[in-house]
Amino acid sequence: MTLGRLWEKWGWGWLFIFVVGAVLEACVQSGAIKAAIVPPPTRVLETTWGLVVGGGLWGPVWHTASLLMVGWASACVCGAALGLAMGFNRRVYALFEVLVELIRPIPKPALVPPLMLLLGMGPGMEIAIVFLGAFFPVLIAAIQAAQGLDPVRLDAARTLRVGKWATIRHVIVPQSLPMVLSGMKISLALAIVLAVLAEMLTGTGGLGAMIVDLQRSFRAREMYAWVLVLAVFGCLLVYGFEWLERRLTFWQAEAQ
Repeated sequence: MTLGRLWEKWGWGWLFIFVVGAVLEACVQSGAIKAAIVPPPTRVLETTWGLVVGGGLWGPVWHTASLLMVGWASACVCGAALGLAMGFNRRVYALFEVLVELIRPIPKPALVPPLMLLLGMGPGMEIAIVFLGAFFPVLIAAIQAAQGLDPVRLDAARTLRVGKWATIRHVIVPQSLPMVLSGMKISLALAIVLAVLAEMLTGTGGLGAMIVDLQRSFRAREMYAWVLVLAVFGCLLVYGFEWLERRLTFWQAEAQ
């Protein structure tokens, strides 16, 4: 990738962030914004670097990451499997469609109170709310992917007497994977939000619990440092998934 393309992809975005940070720094230093409410960005960066060097960063990050990965990965597997089954089989679709449409519109934070009653204030509830939030985008994407398969290719596979597993591997998976991965990427962002929200409510650890505890004790600089850690954490996950998505759908780039 040339320097010009790198600047076009990353440069303007980082320049905008730098300008916003510089303006905010000037406002705080001049007294236009109270430092007790919004600390200077340089102090927040200094505190964040101290967390990285001191090693206090990794425990909460690992707690949130493990909670997120268990709930999100389970939702992706179950959502893709059920979605493809509903997309291919009308009877399966008729069986689950009403239940899906009843639960899907409910804001997932509204399910936290009943889940607390059922599962308690622990990891089980946190994983469940992440699962429910991430499940439906993958499910809908998988249904649409299965329903949108090219019938000509499927008929050609039947005419050539291609085996069931070979048809799945060479016809169904390549056609449905891009849309399913798009649903997984959307669900990843929702899963991050719900994982942090669950940690804030339960207070059992992780980035969400750290941010709430610091806010309650009025330690604004440390709180913003952990918010920055959360932002970087989410950004790395999303960009990492996009990298994986490009590797798994390499034939699309080659076709272009």
